[in-house]
Amino acid sequence: MRIPIIGARGTQGKAHVIEIRPAKNLRLRRFSLPKTPLEMSIYKGRESAIRHWLLNIVHSAFIIWPSALTTGKTHPMETTMTWRHSRPAAITLLVAVALACLIPATAATAEQKVHLFILSGQSNMVGLNPDLSFTPTVTKALSPDKVIVVKDAVGGQPIRRWYKKWQPPKGVQVAAATKPYGDLYDRLMGKVKPAIAERRPDTVTFVWMQGERDAKESLSEVYAESFKGMIAQLQADLGRTDVNAVIGRLSDNYNAKKPLPHWTRVREIQVKLAEDDPRTEWVDTDDLNGPGNGLHYTREGYVELGKRFADKAMALIANGAKSPAADAAPVTTQAPAGTSKPWFFIVAADPQLSGKEIDEQNWTNGIKHINRLRPDFVVVCGDLTFGGNKSEDRVKSPMLERDTKLAEAYNKITAILDKGITLYNVAGNHDVGQNPSAATVELFTKNFGKPWQSFEHKGSLFITLESNLLRDGSASPDLAAQEFAWLKATLADAKGKPYAHKMLFMHHPLYVKSPDEKDAYENIPTTRRKELLALFHDGGIEAVFFGHRHKNEYVKDGNMEMITTTVAALGASPKNNPHGVRIVEVYGDRIEQKFYAYETLPEKVMLKDK
Repeated sequence: MRIPIIGARGTQGKAHVIEIRPAKNLRLRRFSLPKTPLEMSIYKGRESAIRHWLLNIVHSAFIIWPSALTTGKTHPMETTMTWRHSRPAAITLLVAVALACLIPATAATAEQKVHLFILSGQSNMVGLNPDLSFTPTVTKALSPDKVIVVKDAVGGQPIRRWYKKWQPPKGVQVAAATKPYGDLYDRLMGKVKPAIAERRPDTVTFVWMQGERDAKESLSEVYAESFKGMIAQLQADLGRTDVNAVIGRLSDNYNAKKPLPHWTRVREIQVKLAEDDPRTEWVDTDDLNGPGNGLHYTREGYVELGKRFADKAMALIANGAKSPAADAAPVTTQAPAGTSKPWFFIVAADPQLSGKEIDEQNWTNGIKHINRLRPDFVVVCGDLTFGGNKSEDRVKSPMLERDTKLAEAYNKITAILDKGITLYNVAGNHDVGQNPSAATVELFTKNFGKPWQSFEHKGSLFITLESNLLRDGSASPDLAAQEFAWLKATLADAKGKPYAHKMLFMHHPLYVKSPDEKDAYENIPTTRRKELLALFHDGGIEAVFFGHRHKNEYVKDGNMEMITTTVAALGASPKNNPHGVRIVEVYGDRIEQKFYAYETLPEKVMLKDK
């Protein structure tokens, strides 16, 4: 790492003492350096300014390599830095203990290995602040002095602004370029190269959130080739062949609002790029854009996106990324990032707001307890409100107006949930009807979020399902088939990935006591039940959480735990079945869960070290 000295002034002969004064319009002075040690005097109170000055100026009078700390006597108004010669054209800087606050002892040297993360793309990368979640996650796994994060992104731009050899599909004309292809790539590399200086990173990971513009311009046909070309371009510039890549797959924004074939195709290509290349991974963004399913993500969504990018990046590094040198040793990291340190989330069920004040008071009390405990996220397993069971009635007056008010009351209360705690809502029969229609599912999506989804968190996979469609899809068979096909594909995709845990949430229990019990209001019908049990076991689901029964119940099907949680808010809290929530502690090798009535919740969740 080059630390420049500009504007130094010799005060004793041939610079036996050099005084540094940060100031504007300093002129460069070169000094003849005697063989005897030199001292550099820095006035007290200017340490911070000098540190900033030393670390940010890029042109050097000569090169200094930071080295170990040494102790020296200092004048009361001075801080002493001693230099000594180490070899021609380089000087070893020995920093006085008094200057430890200026230049940390862990400053990277030319020989120290570092991990480079390059973030780029369109507007959803612009919206991601790496400092909120991405950088903390990777630095926690690798240590701060071993991480370099560089980000440069511009909204609304096609991939040709990064790939210099881009060609349009045959027979397709695009507007004449106002700037040469690859100009944004050059801008990005203008940040990368100074950041790494003379160092050769041990690993390089390219994080990419882009594709919206290419989908809108109907250019999906050349997207895969362009992405591969861009990675090859990066590898050539860095002189290596081992660049990792993490792709943020486009959200389902356009698919949900209106069909856009090229949008779907780009999504598929991004997944296939990851499947075909062991150095490439992808992350799901479908659940990050809020209840309105917007093009851009919510504030919480961007924080979660950073975590997902970091987890995938760390998994790639841990699973075999090596230095390009032939004799380089494998990188050892915590992998996937976040799995070694225990954490917890909360499960609630059936707040079932009915319009009565007591329900809202109970649910408000529950949210306040959750805020106090600060879980990573909360899942509410259905019956958010007390709507009618018949889907055909829910889209007509007066029930439509009533349900809208109940949804507004629910969302008003959950809005007090701390912004750092993500909320996942699951649909219950009182939310969409026992035989949900496309219209009632659409209303749920509008009011509460996606009816089914998957998300990754700290190295584990979580899936929420709309169990009413799985029980009775007669009013919307296409939608029911779509959910089931999505579930099968999601579980199949997850089989080959090193998740620490896989858990699932739905409203209806698969069964209450026995997998062979008769079909009833309380369970999933036998035929579908067997299909789901087989899928869950084959997919490695470790635990399934339910609501619906207004009871706390536990049953185990083979190695899979099935846990039902009682009411969170509806009506008065019975003494023998009090309102409350379930705390789920997640460890690297297991999960532990327990239900607490609100009045018995601990002041703090005490996670075990091992």
